[in-house]
Amino acid sequence: MPYLDENYTVLGNVVNGISMLNSMARNKTNDLDSLLNDVIILSVTMVEESHFKITT
Repeated sequence: MPYLDENYTVLGNVVNGISMLNSMARNKTNDLDSLLNDVIILSVTMVEESHFKITT
C-alpha cells in the first residue's frame, strides 16, 4: 500500500493471511478515517525471522 509509505511504522510482516488483511483494509471509514465498525483481531502468532523467507 504505497500511500502508507513514510506515514506509519511497520511493526512486522505478514507471512500468511494477506487476504484477511486486505479484507480488513476494505472496511468503510468516516470523514476522519475512523472505522465505522470495529475490527477485532482474535489471534496473532509471532514467528522468528529465521523461520520464513521474504521474497520480493
